[in-house]
Amino acid sequence: MTLVTGGRGLAVACDMSEDDVGSIAFPFAHIAGPDYLVMVLALGFPAVLLESFIPALAVSVFSRHGVTMAGGSTAFYQAYLNEQRKQPGDKIIPTLQRLSGGGAPMPPEIFYEVGREIGVTVAHGYGMTEIPMIAMGSLTDTDEQLANTVGKPVYGADIRIVTLEGDVATSGVDGEVRVKGPWSARDTPMPT
Repeated sequence: MTLVTGGRGLAVACDMSEDDVGSIAFPFAHIAGPDYLVMVLALGFPAVLLESFIPALAVSVFSRHGVTMAGGSTAFYQAYLNEQRKQPGDKIIPTLQRLSGGGAPMPPEIFYEVGREIGVTVAHGYGMTEIPMIAMGSLTDTDEQLANTVGKPVYGADIRIVTLEGDVATSGVDGEVRVKGPWSARDTPMPT
């Protein structure tokens, strides 16, 4: 249930459809791999899988196969930027519409550099191994939101930040992330 719910949450947030072509260039055993696979199966679009991530090779293969979404994490966004900077003015993956990922903080300047230089939007997210998709940026978010946050709770997630005393934390107060949703309760129905 956890992986299915995470993959569905990712699909909704990233606004993917059967017309897209995805890609998996990051280690599949990472929690994002199963989430991504569920998204692909749920929506019925193809994905290009790479055995290892070699930026120039990834760009060539993704371009040849018409990939519309790529990503992985901030390190991947930077690798795509480096490849783009080798050929400014020529879009390295002409069909690419979005980058998505998580697993590490994304500095706001990366979001803006990707937009300016590659011409696509970055939708960054947050999750944990235990609950793979908690929040995810969406293409309907503003640039300010996408550059500075990990988005809204994914479909089906109820999130609270709670203080050590158990109270809901106010803005600017540290606390523990608490998540409730279909992946944390066996009797909760799967979203459709």
